[in-house]
Amino acid sequence: LPIWGFLVKLPVYGAHLWLPLAHVEAPVYGSIILAGILLKLGGIGILRFSKYLHSCSFIDWVLVVSLIGIMLVAGTCLFVTDLKKIIAFSSVSHIGFSILLISLRIKNPLWVAFLILIVHAFRSSAMFFVVYYFYLYSNSRNLVINMGLIRINPIMSFFWLLAIIASLGGPPAINLLAEIWAFM
Repeated sequence: LPIWGFLVKLPVYGAHLWLPLAHVEAPVYGSIILAGILLKLGGIGILRFSKYLHSCSFIDWVLVVSLIGIMLVAGTCLFVTDLKKIIAFSSVSHIGFSILLISLRIKNPLWVAFLILIVHAFRSSAMFFVVYYFYLYSNSRNLVINMGLIRINPIMSFFWLLAIIASLGGPPAINLLAEIWAFM
């Protein structure tokens, strides 16, 4: 099946433990390309072959791996202080949510998963860029060290706020309707 080739690019927790380290070691443009393009190839591939998913026997496996990955990554993000690692882990969790939507196929969630994948490319790239700006200013990506940096530069704090709201699926973000439709 051609689906197995796309599964290599899916950022699933457990199979992609190298991903946060790749983001930490990569320059900002490498992180933007990795988060914006490369990690979406697996999701787009699953979308392209989603009509064959119900005939395959691994659909239950995909659901279980996605659910476990989402929970493990959420727990991991609570204890990590490196901002690039937090963004990378949350990307894995969000892509796992998209894979879960694609696998369930309840009432046409394919456009919802596609919209989540596309918007995720832009917002994760924006978050990596803002973290790079914080790194240029303070020479650290540590969450605790960069805590007071938002008060110093109000313009960058505005862009950080927009990136965080877009990551949460807030009102100015494009994927707000997709997030609402996914939870309905």
